[in-house]
Amino acid sequence: MLDKNGTEIKTGAIVEISGAYFKNDNGLYFVQASPGDPSWCGRDYSLRRISKAGKISTAKYSLCFWPISVFISNRAKAAEARQWNREGRKMCDKKKASTSSAKRVEAKE
Repeated sequence: MLDKNGTEIKTGAIVEISGAYFKNDNGLYFVQASPGDPSWCGRDYSLRRISKAGKISTAKYSLCFWPISVFISNRAKAAEARQWNREGRKMCDKKKASTSSAKRVEAKE
């Protein structure tokens, strides 16, 4: 997957997710696996949250997939969240973006 600047998001990159329906999904993530990796047969990106200390988090809910997946029991809220994430999803490669600006890029599939 390419970001708006044409940089490919690949395994080992640090990315920022912002604008997700559930605010808990926003934050910095480490790309653990990406489509095309020999050990990964999924079509989504596997992301692990980065803690405030700068390490890969070991918390219970630190795993995320890109595009963001929604797993809740309320069908109406799940549909609204999927639509929100589909329209407004943003991923930024932290190596390319400066920390002082609010530069964000939209991911293209």
